[in-house]
Amino acid sequence: MSEQLEADKLLAKKKEQTLGAIFLASVTGASILGGFGYAFTAAKKRDPRYFAKGLTPSGHLRESGAQLAVRALGWGSLYAVTGVAGFTWIVWKLLRVNSFQELRDKCESFFPRAPRNEPPLTRTEFDSFRDLFNYIIEEDQKRKVVKSTETTEKTSSDG
Repeated sequence: MSEQLEADKLLAKKKEQTLGAIFLASVTGASILGGFGYAFTAAKKRDPRYFAKGLTPSGHLRESGAQLAVRALGWGSLYAVTGVAGFTWIVWKLLRVNSFQELRDKCESFFPRAPRNEPPLTRTEFDSFRDLFNYIIEEDQKRKVVKSTETTEKTSSDG
């Protein structure tokens, strides 16, 4: 019975991680498309005549500006992916690890541990963005009051 319960927990954790990865990939994709779309629209609004010229090849150029940009984006993406993959492979081989768990353990032994905030000293759950922003404003006001009282006490003790 407990084996089934552990298997269910593991399956639920994998599902949650998969959904998280899908969400992050979706947000990233939407951000990229939105950014390119905004830049494309802004360029078209700024100078429509030259924008139209950039879409078609001219007499003395072999390719249009848009084709050149797409080719540059392709090469840049290839270099970025290849560079990160190569760097990761080199680190993997230098550390002589065979799994991600071993890589994690080795990295934890090299780098200092990040301090944990357990139990949290501040709020971590918010009902809405408005609740979050109100909390941030209240905390900022508290810090300002503390800072002003400290400077007032400091100037009164100096005088």
